Amino acid sequence: MMYRLILVDDEPNTCEILADFIKEEQSGYEIAGSFRDGQQAWEYIQKNPVDCVITDIKMPCMDGLALARNIYLSKNPAKVILLSGYGEFEYAQQGIKYGVTDYQLKPIDYEKLSEVLIQIREQMDEQLCKEKGFKTRPNRISENKDESDDYSIVTMETALRYLKEHYNEPISRDNVADACFMNSSYFGRCFKQYTGRTFTEYLTDLRIQKSIQLLGENITIEKIARKVGYGSSRHFCRIFKEITGYTPKEYRMRILKQELEQ
Repeated sequence: MMYRLILVDDEPNTCEILADFIKEEQSGYEIAGSFRDGQQAWEYIQKNPVDCVITDIKMPCMDGLALARNIYLSKNPAKVILLSGYGEFEYAQQGIKYGVTDYQLKPIDYEKLSEVLIQIREQMDEQLCKEKGFKTRPNRISENKDESDDYSIVTMETALRYLKEHYNEPISRDNVADACFMNSSYFGRCFKQYTGRTFTEYLTDLRIQKSIQLLGENITIEKIARKVGYGSSRHFCRIFKEITGYTPKEYRMRILKQELEQ
């Protein structure tokens, strides 16, 4: 099931970066549209199905809180995530009475945003299952604790092997959980317990380590991004700098050069 998500921010770069992030890191969502203000978004929502809205607070014409209020009063079930600067946080808290699902401070913490989007998707999955009279797939875990522990260890090793073989593809936690025949949420908890890191953290670290190896070769940054599973070199460069403190180009010029000189 693909859920329709729209982005609302008067800064185009923010919408572009968010769109890249969601396409790369979040399965189950499709970007239905990007809008420069709440009025444009509200007009779209009235005519089109929307499951989730990520909106800035401060915008011309109609701000994010007014948009959330309109969605709430119209009884539209769309989930709303507010983005706010530090000076707007108290203002953002007013969104509680309008049913806002979450608010994220700028600059955006993409790990936290990822967790929120996963939670929202799981909530919508459960609601959809209830509406259709389905039951969520049970975890294939034995009630015997020792057997369960052994099963979990084998499953996590399988997951890690799967990641090493498919890290260069557009995979998500859902993909790996399905490959391991596990519920995505339960898989995420087991994965963190086993590795000490979230699925996203582990996959990101794996991709960055692979990219560092490729930086030692005569390959363009764009090709390296694709080889390690990123469709957008801009998104890859942003993640690389967050992890290493350098852009890929800087890392190649400084760190690898130093290693060669030693």
